[in-house]
Amino acid sequence: MKYFSEHGYEVIAFDGPGQGAARKKYGLAFDYEWEKPASAILNHFKLRDVTWCGLKKTHNIKNQADLEQRCANSNWIKIMTLKTKWIEILYKLATGSRKLRNFFTPIGAFFYGLLTFSFVIVALQVDRMVGITRIFPRPLAIILAVSIFGISFFLIGWSVLYFLRAKGTPVPFNPPPQLVTTGPYAYVRNPMLTGVFALLFGLGALFGSISLLVVFTPLFILINVWELKVIEEPELEKRLGADYIEYRKRTPMFFPDLGIRFKKRK
Repeated sequence: MKYFSEHGYEVIAFDGPGQGAARKKYGLAFDYEWEKPASAILNHFKLRDVTWCGLKKTHNIKNQADLEQRCANSNWIKIMTLKTKWIEILYKLATGSRKLRNFFTPIGAFFYGLLTFSFVIVALQVDRMVGITRIFPRPLAIILAVSIFGISFFLIGWSVLYFLRAKGTPVPFNPPPQLVTTGPYAYVRNPMLTGVFALLFGLGALFGSISLLVVFTPLFILINVWELKVIEEPELEKRLGADYIEYRKRTPMFFPDLGIRFKKRK
C-alpha cells in the first residue's frame, strides 16, 4: 500500500469481515459476501474508477464489485501472502473430499510426530555436547516421568476419542465437520496439544534432560502457539464462523481456568 501511495495513487485501506480490527475489535467473522463492505466503501468515498487490491478471498470481491456500474472500469490486483496461501490450502483440504482428507491425515500426523521427537533428539544431543548429566536421580526420574506420562496419554486419548466420535481427527487436514465443545474441549481448545506438551516434559524428566525441560519444550510450545494463532485459528474462523469465535472467547487455549469453572458450577 505504501508503494502505491508514494507513486501518486490515492490509497484507501480497510478491514473486511474476518480481518484485523473487524475481527479483533468488533468480532466480525469471515463472510464470503465481500460485496457488502466493498459497496460501503464505494458509497462512503463516492468512488467510480477503482483498482481493488486484496490479501485474501480476493476473487469474491472482484466478482461482486464488477457487477456494480461504479466499478465497471475497475482493474484487479490479487495479492496473497504465504500465510494466506497456507490458510487457503488448509481450508480446502479440511473442506475437501473424504478421500483427499484421508490421504493427507497420516502424512500430517507423521510429520508432526517427526517434528515433536526431533526436539527430543536435539535436546539430548545438546546435553551431551555441553556435558550436562542427569538432573534427577534415576528412581525420582521414573516416578516423575510415569506420573506426567499418565496425564499426557489420558489427555491425548480423551481428545482423539471425542474427535473420532464427531467423525473427524485432531489432524487439521481432516477435522470434524462441526465444532467440538464437549469432553476435554469444554475446558480447553487444544487439549491434545496440552497432552503432547506434557509428553515432552515427561521425556525430559525421564532422561534427566535440562535442555528439553527448560529450552526445547518451551520453544516447541511457542512454535505451536504461533502456528495456532497465525494459521489454524484464522482457518477455523473461516470454516466455523461466529460459533468458533464465541467458543474461543470463553475457552482457554491449553490450560483450564478452574477458578471460573468452579464459580459457574456454584
